Amino acid sequence: MNSVTFDKSAHESKISQLQQSLELHRIEIVKLHDVIHSRKAENDSLTNELSTARTDLDRNVKAYKELEAEYLKLVSSYENLYREVGDLKNSRDLYKVQCEQNNMDIAKKNKELLDKLAQVDALKAKYEEAITNYEPIKTTTKTTVTRTLTKK
Repeated sequence: MNSVTFDKSAHESKISQLQQSLELHRIEIVKLHDVIHSRKAENDSLTNELSTARTDLDRNVKAYKELEAEYLKLVSSYENLYREVGDLKNSRDLYKVQCEQNNMDIAKKNKELLDKLAQVDALKAKYEEAITNYEPIKTTTKTTVTRTLTKK
C-alpha cells in the first residue's frame, strides 16, 4: 500500500504540477491572444494609414502630372516668346540700320537742297542785279528813243 500511496501521491504531485503548468500555459495563451489582438489592431491601423497614404499618393501623382503638363506648356510658351524676342531684336536691328541709312539719305538730300537753295539765292541776286541794271537802261533807252522821236 505504501507503494500505491506513494504512486498516488507522486501522481497527485505530477497532476498538480501539470495543472500549474496548464494554468501557466493558459496565462501565456491569454497573453499571446492579447498580443495578437494588439498586433491585429496595429496592423489594421497601419493598413488604414497605408490606404490613406496610397490615396494621398494617387492625388499627389495626379497633381504632379497636371503641374508637369502646365510646366511643359510654360516651357513651350517661354521658348516661343524667346524666339519671338530674338526675331523682334533682329527686326529692331534691321530697322536701326534702315533708319541710319534713311538719316544719311536725308542728310544728303538736305545738303543737296541747301546747295540748290544757295544756287537759287545766287540766281535771285543776279536777277535782282539784272533788274536793277535794266531799269536805268530802260529809262535811258526810253529817253533816248523819245528824244530821237521828237527831234525828227
